[in-house]
Amino acid sequence: MRVESKPTEYTQRRSDRVVAMADRIVSGGDDRLDRDPTTGRNEYGTPPMPTPEEVWFSSSTATAIGPRGWQALQEIEATLGQGGRWGRAGFSALCGSIRSRLQARMGIDGSATILSPSGTDAELLMLAVAERGAGNPITNIVMAPQESGSGVMTACDGRHFRPRTCMGAMIEQGVRLSGWETLDIRTEAVDIRTPEGVARTRDDLDTEITSRARAALAEGRTVLLHVLDTSKTGLQISTRGTAERLMKAAPGQVHVVVDACQLRCNAAQVRADLETGFAVLVTGSKFAGGPPFSGAMLLPPALATAMQSAPPLPMGLRDYSAAHDWPRVLRETLCDGMVPHNGGAPLRWVAALAELDALDQVDPILAETITTRFEAEVLARAKATPFTTPLFREDDNTPRTRSIVPLVVLRPDGSPLSIAQAKDLHRALRSPLGLETDAIRRRIVNIGQPVAVGERAALRICIDAPRIVDIASRIEGDRSLDSALAETLADLDALFAKWAALVEGNV
Repeated sequence: MRVESKPTEYTQRRSDRVVAMADRIVSGGDDRLDRDPTTGRNEYGTPPMPTPEEVWFSSSTATAIGPRGWQALQEIEATLGQGGRWGRAGFSALCGSIRSRLQARMGIDGSATILSPSGTDAELLMLAVAERGAGNPITNIVMAPQESGSGVMTACDGRHFRPRTCMGAMIEQGVRLSGWETLDIRTEAVDIRTPEGVARTRDDLDTEITSRARAALAEGRTVLLHVLDTSKTGLQISTRGTAERLMKAAPGQVHVVVDACQLRCNAAQVRADLETGFAVLVTGSKFAGGPPFSGAMLLPPALATAMQSAPPLPMGLRDYSAAHDWPRVLRETLCDGMVPHNGGAPLRWVAALAELDALDQVDPILAETITTRFEAEVLARAKATPFTTPLFREDDNTPRTRSIVPLVVLRPDGSPLSIAQAKDLHRALRSPLGLETDAIRRRIVNIGQPVAVGERAALRICIDAPRIVDIASRIEGDRSLDSALAETLADLDALFAKWAALVEGNV
């Protein structure tokens, strides 16, 4: 059974052209992209069009499309779309263009780039790659699923992770995909934190990963080992070295995939991972600032070559992947029975790549300076607000990105909010509350969804590529860093003012 997207009250208030583009942007996604009939927003609170009047610090979860991305889509509309008449040839050319741009940006000679609606969908594709070359039962070792994605463990076990797939098929959530019903898959999670929420050391993680992998190999199982580049709370405790040693010790029996879906590493790191022989999963809908969801899987040369002679992918993947998501050399052997295109995923990449192309023009040192200053400004405001405290202590040297700043949510008495209460606060921040004269409560502020850290809940305030580019462009216009940051600082002030007002009012 397949479902059709219906016009909403929200889109009916917009021009036909804008509605048509909004519909295309959310097509080819699962029920997470369904729009609320009144607000027009999806499960993550983002609309399918720019909302510059709102505050956006939510890139660890999802953001609204920005002006650059929207302009890039308008240009595609005028070229490939030929005035709105989107056809098979236009989408084929678009898919090929996106794959080529991603390959040129972060691929290497001989690697292959495959498009995917989201990072979780890409987990199913990666499992298929490992399974097609395994010939053995598979142990899928997943890093920090609680800080990667809610459906990741289900997908890593070869099961449907939502009630409706990106291709519109209504399915039973949790059931194995067709073709994998009897496949021997064992999923094992490696927590990146202790039960109390303290980040584990790299040595501790390496010991557990090695033990789990060796135990699986001793049973004659193939290992699919995940490396987490950046967690939801910004942790970057890389286990790449251990993964490489395990892969080299058991060639063909250990496959490694790097979860870089936050895309808070640079293209050079992705290329280095591919050179090592790792596959890499990325998305354009987190740091890159594209609309949700846009994913991709990059295969290293050895895996890309091996897949050229692999049997067709399991039938169940027809509900998650389209033929033109794959390069021609793999499409001809793997994609039997797949529909030609997933309309929305390549369009969402158009917007994300527009932002990444703009970031390429920013001096990396300046980008790092902006990010470091952003973190300092967030922490200064958190310390001045009685209802927040930084998740990381000042003397905490745990490797992490500066572009995600997690804050623990507190009640007025200083005790932490529960995850449910933090969700209420998160929802209230992005809702226009209060009287018309109450400017603080009326402002819509978007930040990253709460993450459970032990018994505490952390909300995440993030800077993304679009904001870095905007700040950098003001500096290049002969403005000082302080002046260029003025708009961002005002947005932070609005966030913390509303945060304090909500907590004082018991949300």
